[in-house]
Amino acid sequence: MLHRTHLLLATALLTSACASSPPSQFYLLEAAPATTTFSAASTTAPRLGIGAIVLPDYLNRPQIVLRDHGGRLLLRERERWAEPLEDGVRRTLGENLGQLLGAGQVVQLPAPPGITADRRLHLEIIRFDAGTANEVWLHARWNIQTGATASSLHEQRIRIDTGNTDTGATIHAMNAALYELSRQIAASLDSGHYHSVTK
Repeated sequence: MLHRTHLLLATALLTSACASSPPSQFYLLEAAPATTTFSAASTTAPRLGIGAIVLPDYLNRPQIVLRDHGGRLLLRERERWAEPLEDGVRRTLGENLGQLLGAGQVVQLPAPPGITADRRLHLEIIRFDAGTANEVWLHARWNIQTGATASSLHEQRIRIDTGNTDTGATIHAMNAALYELSRQIAASLDSGHYHSVTK
């Protein structure tokens, strides 16, 4: 009887602790609001395909990551991504580039049947996190492959102030950093520095 009483008490305490724990918050990356109207000429450009995006292992987790001094990582256990971060980055870049290049000029790979991509984006994210000094850092490398040729490797480091440590402000700054990266990628499409790709 005493054992049963202890079991019931432990269950009640566990239930109470779970009930008092704050719920997790889930976040999505978002593209910049559409503000541009494209001319018909912009739809004649070669279509760009977005393939897999390489992320560092420390970002492949559901928690939102904060980078502290000395390379220490802080995981926001109750503030999480609503989708894998790679998927969020791919989706947001695709929407941003679609706005910058024109409707129908960007497709996620593999492309749907009947749609081809003339150019392919290869993107590696080296760093994409918030720091303790109220800023977000995005460090990325990419090139554009067209057929058997690829552009020179581009590299960009982007810093966006968050203003405070609020997670909403962090996500807003991450969105802004991705939009700036999208602008840089769009600008690199016609840079003209290409070399053969070894298969």
